[in-house]
Amino acid sequence: MIQSMTGYARTVANNSDAALSVEIRSVNHRTLDVKLRSRKERSLGFDGMVRALISKHVHRGSVE
Repeated sequence: MIQSMTGYARTVANNSDAALSVEIRSVNHRTLDVKLRSRKERSLGFDGMVRALISKHVHRGSVE
C-alpha cells in the first residue's frame, strides 16, 4: 500500500490499433478527491471504473 499522498507518474501504451497515455498526480488532502480529464469521445464510459480502481488503492488525497 502506498503511504505518501504526493506523487506523479506517467506511462504510454501502444498497440497496432491505438495508443493510450495515462498521467496521475496526487497531493495531500484530507479526503479523497478524484478529478478525471479525458476526451469525451475516447473515454468509452471508463470513468466509473477508473474512479473505483483509484479509490480501492488511495484513501485520501487530491488525485488528478
